[in-house]
Amino acid sequence: MEIHLKKELTSVLEDLNWLPLKPVQSETIPRILAGDSLLVQAETGAGKTAAYLLAILEQCRPFEDAGYALIIAPTRELALQIRENADLLSSRLSIHTALLIGGVDPDVQETELKRYPQIIVGTPGRVLYMLENELLDLSSLKILIADEADLIFATGQMQEFQKILDYIHPNVQTVCFSATISDTVRSFLKEPYQELTLDQTAVSQRITSFYLITDDPFMSLLRILKEQPVENAVVFVNHRSDTEVLAAKLKKHGYLAEAFSAYQDEKTRLRMIRRFKTGTIRILTATDAAARGLDIRHLTHSIHYDLPADSDTLIHRSGRSGHQGQTGTSILLIREEEASLPLMREIRQTARPLPEGSGNPYDLTVPMKKEAEPAADVITLRINAGKDDKLRPKDIAGAFSQLLPFEKIGRIVIRDHDSTVILLEPIDLQEITIKGKKRKIRQL
Repeated sequence: MEIHLKKELTSVLEDLNWLPLKPVQSETIPRILAGDSLLVQAETGAGKTAAYLLAILEQCRPFEDAGYALIIAPTRELALQIRENADLLSSRLSIHTALLIGGVDPDVQETELKRYPQIIVGTPGRVLYMLENELLDLSSLKILIADEADLIFATGQMQEFQKILDYIHPNVQTVCFSATISDTVRSFLKEPYQELTLDQTAVSQRITSFYLITDDPFMSLLRILKEQPVENAVVFVNHRSDTEVLAAKLKKHGYLAEAFSAYQDEKTRLRMIRRFKTGTIRILTATDAAARGLDIRHLTHSIHYDLPADSDTLIHRSGRSGHQGQTGTSILLIREEEASLPLMREIRQTARPLPEGSGNPYDLTVPMKKEAEPAADVITLRINAGKDDKLRPKDIAGAFSQLLPFEKIGRIVIRDHDSTVILLEPIDLQEITIKGKKRKIRQL
């Protein structure tokens, strides 16, 4: 089905090399634009975030439609990535977003809402808090998106999500995306809605799956890191305490490893993810808090140090690799006593024994030299001046137009004490002169 998007959206997609559209986008965008409520099953990394964002941005009117869309995500990391993608895709439109997640001062988020954003992204707990304290008004809401809906319910956030629904008009268009679908997920959608299954519940075909039966998991892990072509990896364990223990053991062998879990504070986790994406960390030891929603491009390996609890968890862990059309590898370490478990029957249907390796061409003890990603051409800069300094958008645009073609300057947002500007071309600056005064800037 041919899809005609605004020229501003098409231009950004071309710059990011995100054309042609992926199947999940081609299938769902026309239906969302038609106003249909949907329940969509699509594999992790299939491009579903861009699918609903493009549909929202196509319909949303610049400078109008405050509170047009609410996007609910189960984790802070996923909500942050959705917001980043929304800002990226809307960089040539006057569309604003607000992020409502825990770990951030609610007063800061209230200020964001006072700017009448068209798109609101958040986690259930914080969105409900803002509603209950009358800081968020959903009376003008047109579309509700639930991303990774099965995880919203699996992590005990279903009650909060149901309370959010009480604040939403029953006729609001509802679109639910999920890698797996159950009757629980279906329960919150009101008839009529369409159910689309764009893949079967299985590990993506882009991911090659192996298993290794072992009586010494750590020695087997070391052998994998030395002999298999691991460029970077997320190593999954079942318990938070084991992330620290395993990372410490890997560090003793010289590996650039760090532990990641849901119990770390927000700044620590986001900083760790950035370091992992840029290659200064090569291995993350993680609980299932990292198994969903993290869009880590070019992740080569998901290694299951502990056997996952069920097939759904296996799917989502494995799906950390093989994003955005990339290939990936999933390796399961199976203790001998686990070889007869029911889950092993399913594993043997989709995975094969791990072959001998010939030596890892990547040195996991040094930072990785990464190729630039497509999104790197679109950067967001924060300027340490704002309304209090009497800055106007044209002041910032005028300053940057001395350095870049005007068409490379995207959306400008001015707050009380600082401002942000999206640039459609990389630029290396620590300060810039605006209205005759030097202003410090940093890349977000």
